[in-house]
Amino acid sequence: MMDMAGEGAVGLPPGALIPGKLNRIAAVIPGLFGQSRAGRFAAIFVPPLLLIAIAFTAIASRFVVAAPDVSGAVYSSLFAAFCTVSAIAALATLLLMQAQERHFLSRQQSELHTQMLMREIEAHEKTDAQLQNAKDRAESANVAKTRYVVGPDAKRRARVQRLPDKVRDRVLTRFLFGS
Repeated sequence: MMDMAGEGAVGLPPGALIPGKLNRIAAVIPGLFGQSRAGRFAAIFVPPLLLIAIAFTAIASRFVVAAPDVSGAVYSSLFAAFCTVSAIAALATLLLMQAQERHFLSRQQSELHTQMLMREIEAHEKTDAQLQNAKDRAESANVAKTRYVVGPDAKRRARVQRLPDKVRDRVLTRFLFGS
């Protein structure tokens, strides 16, 4: 992970961490803050922080009008509450960004592994096709060899079978004993 001022380790699209209809608004905000990790943090953190500040300011202004004698205590209490809520919101924003970055990186790794597996499957399919081709050629060669080896003997046997018994015995004797 990079520091807050540097470019983030993950190139996230604008508004990737904000769900729903706020994406359109969040898509404009990174242009104001930049594409760094700090810019993404500000784009997520600043708009809700401004809404909280406006709400606390409205509460404080009501107390100034209603009870001016306690306005100092109200201001300090509201400021402490605002700082606490801001710290919690900042921590939640950081945790949200880290979770989203981990999810983005795990998705990238998953896609990389999927691509590697697809290449391996393609290689296996190619090897299987080559092996099947080699097997077919070997079987074809084996059939041709069998025809060659068996073929002439069958022809000779057929010729010998057609001869009369006496001639056949003489031919076989000459063939076997060479006399």
